[in-house]
Amino acid sequence: MRTVYEREGETFLELDRGGDVHRAQRRNHVRVDVSLLLHARVEQHSGKVEGEPADSPRITGERIKALTRNISGGGVSLRTPTQLAGGDRIVVTFYLPEHGGDITSRAKVIHSHPDPEREGQHIVACSFERMAITDRERIIRFLFFRQRELAGRKKVGLR
Repeated sequence: MRTVYEREGETFLELDRGGDVHRAQRRNHVRVDVSLLLHARVEQHSGKVEGEPADSPRITGERIKALTRNISGGGVSLRTPTQLAGGDRIVVTFYLPEHGGDITSRAKVIHSHPDPEREGQHIVACSFERMAITDRERIIRFLFFRQRELAGRKKVGLR
């Protein structure tokens, strides 16, 4: 370590790296942007919604309509007018075009926040829980197909 220079009470240092730098990969699945209609049902409200009192009753069994923003083999990000909280448990159903129909899975809300682009909408990120291996494989095949489709459009100049 050596001092490079000092300025206005701040000292800038140069450090020698003592080995290789490894970046932790947090995701296990590729995430692909895709907009699909999604239906969900709230199984359990376990998170606290911002702005609500702690003892505020929330409806379990509530039905939610949403659009997916992106999907991976491990979860889904969606846009919905319904406010959910981290820790909530939902059951999601969405249709994979040309890949065997509906996928239904339990999911846990990881985080939720107001959509900065659309007033009255919320962005909700969920991880799939206890999903059937065959359903996860169908999602991965669909996403692979979707990536190839998007890459082909870029080559041709389409969107």
